[in-house]
Amino acid sequence: MLFIAKELVPLSFVKAPFFRRLILKYNPRLNFPSRQKFRNELLPMITKWTKEIFVFLALQLCNTCTISFDLWMSRGSINTFVLIGHFLNDKWESCHVIVRLFETIDTFENAMAI
Repeated sequence: MLFIAKELVPLSFVKAPFFRRLILKYNPRLNFPSRQKFRNELLPMITKWTKEIFVFLALQLCNTCTISFDLWMSRGSINTFVLIGHFLNDKWESCHVIVRLFETIDTFENAMAI
C-alpha cells in the first residue's frame, strides 16, 4: 500500500483488477483494504509516519520549494485535490511531498474555492 501512498496514485487504484492480480500473484493471502479504509485509516497513518521521518527533516534542509496542484476526478463524484511540494534534496535528487489533500463531492467550481 506504500506504492499507492508514496507514488501519488489515485485511491481507485486499489480496485484495479490488473493491479490486484499482479499483487496476488506474489502474495495470494493479501487482503486488500477498501478505498474507504485506505483513505480513513491507512493513508493518515502513512502520512503521519512520513512527515515525522522524512518530510520535516527534508524541508529543513531545502532552500526553495515549488508547489503544484493535482486534481483527480471520479465518476462517483468524489474529487480529490492535492497540493504537492517539489524540491531538491542535499544530493540534488528530486523529491516531492504531499502538503495537503482535500476530497469533496461538490462540483468542480465549488471545489476550486478550496
